[in-house]
Amino acid sequence: MEIITAKLRRIRSIVTRTNEASAEEIEENRSWLKALAVAPVLGMLAGLACVGVRFSLSFLQRLLTGHTGQLAVVAGHLPLWYRVAIPVVGSVIATYIAKLSQRHSGGEEFADYVEAVQYKSGNIAFLPALWKIVTSAFSISSGVTIGREGSMIQFATSSVSLLGQHWKSRPISLKSMVALGSAAAVASVYDAPLAGVFFALEIVLGINALNLGALKKVPSLLISSVAGFLVSTVFLGKGPIFKALVSQPTWSDLFPTILTAAAIGILGPVYLHIVKGANSFKKVPLAMVWAGLLVGLLSCLQPEVWGNGDTAILEVQTGKVALVVAGSIMLLRLAAVTASVGSGVVGGVFTPTVFTGSVLGLLFARCIQLFPSAHLTVAAYPVIGIGCLLAAVTHAPFMAALMTIELTGTPHLLPLILVSCFISWQISRRLSKQALYAATPDPGRSPANKS
Repeated sequence: MEIITAKLRRIRSIVTRTNEASAEEIEENRSWLKALAVAPVLGMLAGLACVGVRFSLSFLQRLLTGHTGQLAVVAGHLPLWYRVAIPVVGSVIATYIAKLSQRHSGGEEFADYVEAVQYKSGNIAFLPALWKIVTSAFSISSGVTIGREGSMIQFATSSVSLLGQHWKSRPISLKSMVALGSAAAVASVYDAPLAGVFFALEIVLGINALNLGALKKVPSLLISSVAGFLVSTVFLGKGPIFKALVSQPTWSDLFPTILTAAAIGILGPVYLHIVKGANSFKKVPLAMVWAGLLVGLLSCLQPEVWGNGDTAILEVQTGKVALVVAGSIMLLRLAAVTASVGSGVVGGVFTPTVFTGSVLGLLFARCIQLFPSAHLTVAAYPVIGIGCLLAAVTHAPFMAALMTIELTGTPHLLPLILVSCFISWQISRRLSKQALYAATPDPGRSPANKS
């Protein structure tokens, strides 16, 4: 009798676990379908937020400089004293706004979108984020050497988080909403819907893209990303932003490409250490103003120091600049970016990293002469350099590869760039665990579930 009772209990336990597993599976499928349904709405919201920031930056740039268009081109047409004065004026205004924000942020702390997803369940305090974005707008529009993508993505994800916080019966979790918004924002900023998906997956959610479980999140991320991309296309036009003309690669190109990828993988942690190594500069009184002054003075040597580096990237990709000139611009910009980031200027370093990668690729292209059988032209190596450095500093190889081909319009290079990105990523992550978008955890707070 006891044996029968034990067996019945075991059967009952198995049935209970099976029912619980089935209920969890049903709920997971419902969440998956809900994410698909809400993705286009969040994607359009994020895309519109990015477009709004873009137009606001253009308006401020016209107020400060009297011109619109690429900042480096604008700087090239300005008197030298004006190149120095405008970044200083913008930095003074940004410093004043930063002081105001400390008094009027409502007592809430700022959280960037990666930190919010991984440690705050997607909760982004909107008012502190808005103050940061307004501060950065004056720095960016006055030519300070920083990327505008950081402010655009932050505003988009903050807007999505705000919607989620006030959506009483929201269909999916808040962190999933913010991840969908980040995918759309990246797609909108860079005309890169595929890269937007893997940016959200590898960087924001922190999921290994090789994990089969990650595939469940791809459809909703892709829908949101495409929605943001379409909104951007309607208002801002279609890319690729840094179009490159590159021939079809052959097997003979593999060995020099691997050497280039390995070298940039070694340089990746060095670059990141330089860019993020001047954080103590924030303690200097009026640090942002001093950074603005440095940017202005360096721009007297090369106007390409102004802005996020888009003009310089185009010059490298189209072969309009010699290696010596490109190298000098890279060094000047590296000094300016380091000072700007170290002073607390709010913005992104993604586009500046794209420029540095393209110059490193151009540098290694000179080694092609050592491999006379190589089929690829010199123009291919700045493209490969972009992907390798992005992979090395972000530790997101799929995002880096897809971002590279979408930025440059070179889908035929995808297999070669994927191999290069994985090599650079593997070497870089073994040399340093530090990554460009690494979130800073709250004391005593465990990372959010990344499944």
